[in-house]
Amino acid sequence: MEIVRMLRSQGIYPSIGTCNFLIRSVSQLRGSDACLSAYREIFNLDEDVASRVKARVSPSVQTFNTLMLAFYQDGMTWKVEKIWNEMVGDFCYDFHPNVYSYSVLLATFCDQGKMDEAMRLWEEMIIKEIKPDVMAYNTLIKGLCENGEMQKAEKLFHKMALDQIEATCVTFEHLIRGYCQVGNVESAIFLYKDFCRRKEFRLETRTVEEVIRAMCSKNRTFDALKFLRDATKKHDLCPSGPSYELLIRGLSEEGEMEEALKLQTEMVGKGFEPNVEIYNIFISGYNHEGNEEKSKTLRKEMFEFGLLQKNDE
Repeated sequence: MEIVRMLRSQGIYPSIGTCNFLIRSVSQLRGSDACLSAYREIFNLDEDVASRVKARVSPSVQTFNTLMLAFYQDGMTWKVEKIWNEMVGDFCYDFHPNVYSYSVLLATFCDQGKMDEAMRLWEEMIIKEIKPDVMAYNTLIKGLCENGEMQKAEKLFHKMALDQIEATCVTFEHLIRGYCQVGNVESAIFLYKDFCRRKEFRLETRTVEEVIRAMCSKNRTFDALKFLRDATKKHDLCPSGPSYELLIRGLSEEGEMEEALKLQTEMVGKGFEPNVEIYNIFISGYNHEGNEEKSKTLRKEMFEFGLLQKNDE
């Protein structure tokens, strides 16, 4: 910024590309508020009209996109909307929001659960003939899935294909997790099988956890274990601690203590340390079986490993 001030004092003004680069750099290094201050200084927005005219360079749509993204990343959603309103409300500018601008505002509405506003914004894009790209589609699909509106999300997914926009790994993961969250395991598995046909795609650990959680909640623990084995083999991933815990709990609740113990042994072999949650699952399972001796042994182990205080025994 010091260089900009020096150049301007000599009547030299940076190009809009340079200005945008500076604003973006300030955002990355110092956050959104500093980014806004840099924007206002560069374009003389705190000066009188005459000074603004003398600035010789005006903000571009990329300038506003940078500001919106900075505030979005810092969680200041109300400021994202404020920047948007400034962009669309100033008739001095000879540009309009582009698909990236819409995507950031879509994400803002979706994160706040304002799905009606998000859908209205989507319709506005269509009316203004701004073609949604894969990021815009994924943003709205994610919002709909997290809000439990799976029918709308699925419809948008099909519209994406009709618009000849290739679904990404992220698209499928949003839909799979969304179906799991509403308890529709069959649809989640159907999408997973479609996902697996696309060799370049790789499933995230978080999505695996969501499928396992949904299956276990339906008392389909062995199906969940089979799914984990399949996902581990096809996507070369290491099961997470929460995935193991969900399966061990499910097996224990179904009275399959030997299978649960085998899985816990595998878990330790993968480098996961025994924790209070796992011990309590086994203690509860053995108590349910009436095996008080085994429960007592496990409590003793917990004390020896420092997982249980003496007054907790």
